[in-house]
Amino acid sequence: YRVLRRGFRQGHTATDCLARSASLTAALRRAGVVADLCIGIRDLPFAAHAWVEANGLVLNETRGDVDRYTPIGRF
Repeated sequence: YRVLRRGFRQGHTATDCLARSASLTAALRRAGVVADLCIGIRDLPFAAHAWVEANGLVLNETRGDVDRYTPIGRF
């Protein structure tokens, strides 16, 4: 994940959350960790976001960032 992460823009303005989260989910699953790719949305202004959770813990974002979104799917 860290090797893949180097190629992505980082920070709060990054728009690569889906690719980063899918990569982390795949890496964790290959290592035997049960992880979920989560996708959420918010409105006014509309935004969508993706993150990874395992055992109820948010792994690649802060809980405060994720709580602003309503989850619409776990994969």
